[in-house]
This record gives sequence, C-alpha cells and structure tokens, in this order.
Amino acid sequence: MKKTTIPEKILKEIIALAQTSQSTGAIRKYSATITKDGIVAIDNGIEGWMNGEDLLWLLNTAKEMDHIVEVGSWKGRSTYALLSGCKGTVYAIDHFLGSATERESYQAEVKTRDIYKDFMKNVGSFKNLQVLKMDNAEAVKQFEDNSIDMVFIDAGHTYEEVLNDIKQWLPKVKKIICGHDLDNEQVEKAVREIFSNKFEISKGDIWIKRIC
Repeated sequence: MKKTTIPEKILKEIIALAQTSQSTGAIRKYSATITKDGIVAIDNGIEGWMNGEDLLWLLNTAKEMDHIVEVGSWKGRSTYALLSGCKGTVYAIDHFLGSATERESYQAEVKTRDIYKDFMKNVGSFKNLQVLKMDNAEAVKQFEDNSIDMVFIDAGHTYEEVLNDIKQWLPKVKKIICGHDLDNEQVEKAVREIFSNKFEISKGDIWIKRIC
C-alpha cells in the first residue's frame, strides 16, 4: 500500500485513537497508511507480525471492553493496541520463551534475546497492564467463568494448541473471543471445528466469535 499525506479529518481520528488510554501510560505516535477507501492500517512501531488493519481493529474493539485477556504477547505489538483502547485491565499472558514449534524459525531470537525485557520496554509504562508470566494452562485457572469481556488468542499456532486455547478460554468470556492468523491452515481448522462457519473475519487475519 502506498503511503500518502493524511487528510485532517482522518488525522484527527488517528490522534483520538492513539490517546484513548485514560492516563494509562505513555502513548507512542501511531502512523497511518491510507488508500482511496480511507484508513486501512495503523502502526505503533513495535516489532511483530500483526498487520495494521488488525491493530486498528484491536484498538477500536478494546475501547468497548472493561477487561481483556491476551494469550500470547511476544514483544507487545498487539498488547499496545489493546492497552491503548481498553479502559480497564489488560492481562498479558506469555512465558516469553516462544512457541515450541516456532523457536527454530521466526522466533529463533528467543535463544539469544530477552523477549520479556523487550515487551516491558514497549508496554511496561501502561498502568492498566497486568502481566501473567506463565504458561497459558496455569494462567487460565486464575479466572472465573464468564468473567472476562474479551479474550484474544495469539500463542501457539498448531491445530492442537489453538483448539486447546479456545476450549480453555471460551467459558471465561462474556462478549468476544477472537484470535490471530486465520490464514494459517492449522489455526483455521481448529476455529472451524469449534465454531463451524459461525464466526466473523476482520479485514486482516483475525477470527471473531461474539458471545453476546
């Protein structure tokens, strides 16, 4: 997509999005990429694999939630979007050791780099952040059923991992359960096994199941 000058009306919208944290912490400057159809993407400058369309969806959706659980945070690219929008607590769940099946590929830097340190540098100033530095199976036990407005899943990407994550967190959710990388065949297989075709898809790669 071609970057161009942002019209004043759209610029005001981006500024409003970037400043929706109710004094929750330091706010980065969001950049926007637009086309003839308007804003399609934002960026917060944090390393990661989520595209700008999905970051914008997370930020906007987070504004409607009082509390959010993120399963899999890595360096905080998506976490930052959730923290910027959510009025209440965002629980970031990650052991920051990388996924077992991905440590030899695009998460290889976990072998030589402190990912948790990078994460805290990127989002640690937010007052509404609560980090649960542990395995997902351990973290889920700390939440009562029907207690969380939104759960966003972006941890392991194998069929078994995604299926298990959805099954574990689905009872905890009141409004939305969603996850990243629907373009991954194994992720899609797990999502469709549980929800069939009864879920939404963002403009990017997020699958969305609304509970109410």
